Amino acid sequence: MKSNLLELELFIAHFLRKGVIVSAGFIFVGWILQVKFDENVYLPFRNYQPVPLFETVNQLFIQKNWSALIGYAGLLVLISLPILRVVATGFIFTKQRNFRMLGLVMTVLFGLSLGIFLGFVH
Repeated sequence: MKSNLLELELFIAHFLRKGVIVSAGFIFVGWILQVKFDENVYLPFRNYQPVPLFETVNQLFIQKNWSALIGYAGLLVLISLPILRVVATGFIFTKQRNFRMLGLVMTVLFGLSLGIFLGFVH
């Protein structure tokens, strides 16, 4: 039983490490494709207007701005990794029948979900 859990923990650790590398790759490629060396890169930030994330992504799809969308995909992967880790930990505690720790995992998952939700609303 301990051997199986150790193997699962190692799988999760390798998965998270590879996920961070993939995320960094997406963000780096998106950033490199967005850099324009022939103009002032700070010019678009002169007049900042807050725009909701979903509206921004929708505009990027309409404009077919694939470089920015690649960067956002990297951020999405990076944000999803802690959530996947908590869910995987919940499965481990369920398999161990450790319901007290599963309750803590559910509390953490609720906190993560609430934080993400409030980040989108505000």
